[in-house]
Amino acid sequence: MGFYTLVVVGATDAAGRPGFVVLADRADAQTGAGAEELQDHDSCPQPATRTTAK
Repeated sequence: MGFYTLVVVGATDAAGRPGFVVLADRADAQTGAGAEELQDHDSCPQPATRTTAK
């Protein structure tokens, strides 16, 4: 993907239906701006723990 950035975010539409929003753009290599800048690291939940099926 080179200098491109991609974000997929869960969302709810005006009617209350779940879905997602996709944001795509060219990343700025000089400033380092990209999708990572949009993530809220303070309130983002921890990844779910995987369990192994028995």
